[in-house]
Amino acid sequence: MSRRPRSAGQPEPRQERSQQRRAAIVAAAEELLRRDGFEAVSHRTVAQLVGVSPGSVTYYFTSLDALLGEAAALLTRRWIRHAREVTAGLGPGPLALPATARALAAAILPDERDMAVLCHYETLLGAARHPGVAKAYGDVRPELEGCVAELLAAAGHPGLVTPSAAIAAVDGAALGALAEGDPRVSERAEQVLAELLAAPERRRGG
Repeated sequence: MSRRPRSAGQPEPRQERSQQRRAAIVAAAEELLRRDGFEAVSHRTVAQLVGVSPGSVTYYFTSLDALLGEAAALLTRRWIRHAREVTAGLGPGPLALPATARALAAAILPDERDMAVLCHYETLLGAARHPGVAKAYGDVRPELEGCVAELLAAAGHPGLVTPSAAIAAVDGAALGALAEGDPRVSERAEQVLAELLAAPERRRGG
């Protein structure tokens, strides 16, 4: 029986299997990073999760930082999807400022069904020691700021605060709560955001 010719650009079976295995390795590293942080990610732990030998992981990623960088890039796509889902779920605007603050906090903080807040901030802080991860986070920052701008516009408050200020407010409130052992991370982020959103109105009234 004659073999069906492969179309131009279609990968060979061996190449396709290789791409699938590489993607599975990155996905496993992303899961470990998201679930347990940097210390959980190694060639050995990723291999165990995928069900391959550590040598198979090393074949694709001789450098652990390169693997972490690709895992972080995958993780950032999850953050962006979450932020867009929050915006898509908003009711008809304009929203009151407290509701807008609540939506912003939900969009900027991680979805806790996927990643604990503590692990999220440990990962952000730890990125300073991992150049590949820092690059992944730096690359996604403009897109995250764009998501925040879109949410503000959808809520009926375009340009009320800058996206960078909103993100900084959430990060500061969250880190403060975590450092103090306060589980009310979202509530504290919402409070700081509400004050930030109300500041322009207070200035106009003053």
